This record gives sequence, structure tokens and C-alpha cells, in this order.
Amino acid sequence: MAHLWISGRQKAWLAVRLPDTGVALFPDRERPVRTLSPSSPPSAVRLRCCGPARHAGPVWVLIGGATHPVRVNGDPLSTGLRLLRDRDEIQLDAGVRLYFSAEEVAEVRPFPGATEKVFCPRCKLELNPGEPAVRCPAPQCGIWHHQTDQFNCWTYSGGCALCGHPTELAGGLRWTPDQLKSS
Repeated sequence: MAHLWISGRQKAWLAVRLPDTGVALFPDRERPVRTLSPSSPPSAVRLRCCGPARHAGPVWVLIGGATHPVRVNGDPLSTGLRLLRDRDEIQLDAGVRLYFSAEEVAEVRPFPGATEKVFCPRCKLELNPGEPAVRCPAPQCGIWHHQTDQFNCWTYSGGCALCGHPTELAGGLRWTPDQLKSS
């Protein structure tokens, strides 16, 4: 699940998981991220999930609000829409800065299935819908591995069979905005 990093009260960054329904963003330092609902004002900047990419996670789009200017990585949202990439900075009025992250935490969950057959990169066997599996949390990867008693393909070695991302389960997020150099 993608998330937004927001600056907390004591300048520490907090990760807020993004629901598939999306969120509304406001230039409010106390509460910049709010649940998106039919009653959200049309002036709100919206962040919506547009469905999954082929192997990676969902695609997220930022939709500009009617009255709130928004910038992504310092550039104005001139077209009103922007597909977000991992670690994009979103700037709202009042100095509100957020960072979008597509990184996930590795967790065992039922494989959702796909329109085409998907094969585990470690054992090379097909993944079947409903089987316990882990999707590599690296934003650039997203490949699924078995994780059953018989096939512990995700935790078999220290890294993803495709990209090498560490394979600890529920190991936490690896990137935070604190890792950015101050400008």
C-alpha cells in the first residue's frame, strides 16, 4: 500500500497509508491529509488510485484543486493532473510539504491472481490465486514470490530473486524523507 510522508508536530516524518479510495489534501499544517468522500470540497487537491500496473503496485494520480495551488518536485501542476512516482514531493500552500512513496512493507497475503500466468522468480512454479505469497515491496519491482510451508521462496535468501530487495517480513519502510539532503 502506498503512503504519504507528512511532517509531524516535532518535525519528525510520519507515514500515512493511502486507502485505495484516495485522499483529499489541504494546505493545513495540522491536518493536510483527509479521507476523500463525496462531501470533500471541489477545491481540495485529490490523490486517487487508478488501479494496478502490470506487476508493480497501483498507479496514483494527483488531481489539482480549484483554488489550492500545488507543486510536484517544485514544478506547478499546470495540467491539473500528474501521475506520481516514488519519492515525489508534493507542495501545497502554507508551506505544507508531503512526500509520496510507493514503497510497501513485505507481508504474506493471498496472491490475487492476474490476467496472465505469473511464475515465482525463485522456484519458477506458477502462483495460483489465493496461495500465500509476498509481493516485493520495492517500487521498481513488485514481483510475486511463493511463501508457504512448502515453498518459502520470499524468505529463502536475503534478497528478492529479481531485484535483491531485502526479504525480511514486516521489516518496516526502508526510506524516509530524512534521507534527503537539506537544500
